[in-house]
Amino acid sequence: MAAVNEKLKQDINATLEINYIGWGDVASKYPLILASGQDVDFVFAADWNFYVSESNKGSFLELSEDMIKTNMPKYYAGQDPAAYQAAQVNGKQYMIPTTTPDRKVNVIVLRKDIMDEAGLVNPTKISELEPYLAAVKHSHPDMIPLNLDSQYDLPTPFGALVSEKFAFQGAPIDSGDPSAVGLFTDNEDPAGKILSITDEPVQSAFQYAAETMKKWYDAGYVNKNPYSNKVRSKDNFVEGKAGAAFGNSIDIQATLAACTDKGIETYVMPCFPPRGMLLQAAG
Repeated sequence: MAAVNEKLKQDINATLEINYIGWGDVASKYPLILASGQDVDFVFAADWNFYVSESNKGSFLELSEDMIKTNMPKYYAGQDPAAYQAAQVNGKQYMIPTTTPDRKVNVIVLRKDIMDEAGLVNPTKISELEPYLAAVKHSHPDMIPLNLDSQYDLPTPFGALVSEKFAFQGAPIDSGDPSAVGLFTDNEDPAGKILSITDEPVQSAFQYAAETMKKWYDAGYVNKNPYSNKVRSKDNFVEGKAGAAFGNSIDIQATLAACTDKGIETYVMPCFPPRGMLLQAAG
């Protein structure tokens, strides 16, 4: 940062002081910092990271097209105009959209040797992994089949099960997800109907996912208290303490490389909704 600031001072007469919020602290610290009146010039935001809720609270400065055009001419020239509209909350824009939106797929990483033990070949859905989870439980006592952490992993297998039934967008209002408003849409529904948790296909899909997760927990496939676990499944997977690793096609690359270094042969299973198409992520 000293070297960066030296150049910034020379080029634009400014320096940076970066304060990092760890993944496990985002839900508690991010809104608190914005509400406290601390001097924060800019902060990361995304549809899944408090952008809508904090915009509605007045935490962010409203940005106009002229402000961006005047102060960021190169960015303005390269940005798709549709990005500004996508960033609007109640008709106003509060973020500078990235010029390179994420293109990623949620994935589950398995061990090929345990797949062979379980007789599992080319699974495409998380619901097909029960023989694999049983093989981990009964033949690998040092591993927990689904060793979930309290942040990223905790809702992930449940969401993957729901996605088998419909391409849901949204989260239960008590889920802890910053983007949660208690409403849902089916991304494969051309009408874009707004759904509550008691509407179909939401209710039956959530019931299916809940029943499956309860069965797996009772069978000992899930760690007893994920709420106290701060270690991501992908990190425990590399250390031989988890039978499956959850992530996405971008953040899982380091896990795959670490497995290769340790001689662990992996199988990467993408998680797709019924029609096999995903929305491009915003951020």
